[in-house]
Amino acid sequence: MYDRLRRTAGGVKFRRRRRRPPPGTGLGAALRRAEPGGFLVGVCHSPDGAVSAARHPIRLLLCGHTHGGQVCLPGVGPLLTETRLVGPELCAGLGRRGNLPVYVNRGIGWTGIPLRLGSRPEISLLVLRRAR
Repeated sequence: MYDRLRRTAGGVKFRRRRRRPPPGTGLGAALRRAEPGGFLVGVCHSPDGAVSAARHPIRLLLCGHTHGGQVCLPGVGPLLTETRLVGPELCAGLGRRGNLPVYVNRGIGWTGIPLRLGSRPEISLLVLRRAR
């Protein structure tokens, strides 16, 4: 499908507020600079970025920010995800937003108090291989 490896790196600022980015600085603007036909991997601080990334030709989105919920109780799930636009299904590991695969790394840190319960720290190594 991809005759040669094409890669473009770009990014957008992580915004804690819901304000729209200034014209020419959002995800769409960053992707316009990408080489057409390449395998686009998006990197976003928070899985909330999956909402807008799913509307673009991104093939995989890599995120963090949630600390895997930091405190996860059996039968309840994550108590603290620090996300506004997506639910606990995009708190850790591989999930989807529509047709977009989203991988959320739990990371090794925490938010607020230095405590993790039911959400082991992780450092991920992802190997992407061309489909045969």
